[in-house]
Amino acid sequence: SDLPENRITSVQNAIDTRSLVETRKKITPDQLEKIRRETGIKGNNVCLYVGGIYREKRIDFLIEACIQIKTNIPDFEMIFIGAGPDDNNVKRSAELYEWIHYVGPKFGDEKVPYFMVSKLILMPGLVGLAILDSFALETPLVTTNVPYHSPEIDYLIDGVNGVVVREPDEPSVYATQVSDLLKDDKAREKLVAGCRVARGKYTVEEMVDRFTDGIIKALNY
Repeated sequence: SDLPENRITSVQNAIDTRSLVETRKKITPDQLEKIRRETGIKGNNVCLYVGGIYREKRIDFLIEACIQIKTNIPDFEMIFIGAGPDDNNVKRSAELYEWIHYVGPKFGDEKVPYFMVSKLILMPGLVGLAILDSFALETPLVTTNVPYHSPEIDYLIDGVNGVVVREPDEPSVYATQVSDLLKDDKAREKLVAGCRVARGKYTVEEMVDRFTDGIIKALNY
């Protein structure tokens, strides 16, 4: 760009997550128990994948890592929400392993209880606006440092409101870091607290304010 830096504004792309937050407040323990029963969840160490299911999401990597997590955490279970060209891999895995649950696509508020029964979001491939759902619903996200994330990956601060595994081609390393978090409630609660802070920062209102300021800066150039 030919504009000087003081004329450039990062608008902090966001989506409106207020409905998700309000829905989360209203869901009762009985409703969560119903979701667990309907999904077939028996354990407490539950993780979640939610989003499109295609190559850049690295579903095969994730399933391999999940198998290793299961050896470390006996009551580990995994929920997959979404659809896409690679969803047959998830369906086959769900048929093969009773602790993998594929519930298909869920949209808007209907996905909220699945976040609430989960301790972490596992997304070793491309991360985009899903990070805002992670913040809104206080479910920390664990990814890897693949080079093709969407710009929203900048919102994730490693060790503060999520985790970036620095070995993107090693499912065993990813599995170890996830397992360690599932075993360490204090470390995970620190990430949950970071999600709450980030939830207040990355809002549609803040994006609109930044966009407005950016236009004014550019026009004053």
